[in-house]
Amino acid sequence: MTAFAYPRREPPRGSTTVGSGRAPRIFVSRTEPPVTLTRKSSPRSSFLGRCCLALVLAGGIAQPVRGQAAADSDPRKWEFSFLAGTGFLSDRTLGPAASGNGSALVRLDYDAGYSLAFGVIENLAEKFGAEMRYGIGSLPVAAGSLTEGSAAPKQAHHVHGLVYSLIVYPQGWRRGRLVPYALAGLGASLFQPSGNADGASQGLVLKNHWKLAGEMGGGVKLYLDPPWGLRFEVRNRITGVPDYGHPRAPSQGEGPGSAPPASGRLHHWQFQAGFTYNFAP
Repeated sequence: MTAFAYPRREPPRGSTTVGSGRAPRIFVSRTEPPVTLTRKSSPRSSFLGRCCLALVLAGGIAQPVRGQAAADSDPRKWEFSFLAGTGFLSDRTLGPAASGNGSALVRLDYDAGYSLAFGVIENLAEKFGAEMRYGIGSLPVAAGSLTEGSAAPKQAHHVHGLVYSLIVYPQGWRRGRLVPYALAGLGASLFQPSGNADGASQGLVLKNHWKLAGEMGGGVKLYLDPPWGLRFEVRNRITGVPDYGHPRAPSQGEGPGSAPPASGRLHHWQFQAGFTYNFAP
């Protein structure tokens, strides 16, 4: 009898053998846990994520900045104004002064005349603005004696004013076409007479005189097709009474020209209308 040798079968790796001898072998495989593959983030994808987050944050921060920029670029942000009209000054008595005929009571009589103004406005917050304004008015003046009873000679006379004002818009300057406003400001006035022969013969030659000024008023703007508009307003510029360098009559016990200066208030009323040109920087 010939014997045959069967090749021995090895169990698979990771299996357990049950039984022994020549009995049939049963191979039981052990279940391995599933392997989970995790993909490691690349540096490029991480960089893109940070960029997206930065864009989102930048958009949120830029929103109020864009709103402010829109306000700054509003076509009504800046305005140039030109106005013309009429004005008058309240008359005043200066008091005793030395004239060619001795001491006399001098009175200043002003005639009404034209009034011109140029201004630049910057509209700031919703209900506020600021204006730098130069104005000139032609207001002839007569400086004469009240005691002599003679007619005082007229002299050409101009009043220059430079005033910085704060403007208040009760309804806001961006709303509607009809925009009312009120204003108040501080500045200075130059009273500039031009002497004549008649005044010189009476010793009543007037000289230039500066005075601090306060101004108040109000008006309304009517915005037309951009960039034009109309403007109507009334102003009252208040100053002290100028003495024009006029020689004063000496008081008892005082030296020549040492009398107190003119006192009181002088009101320069102005009624004007004109146009505005609106622009944004």
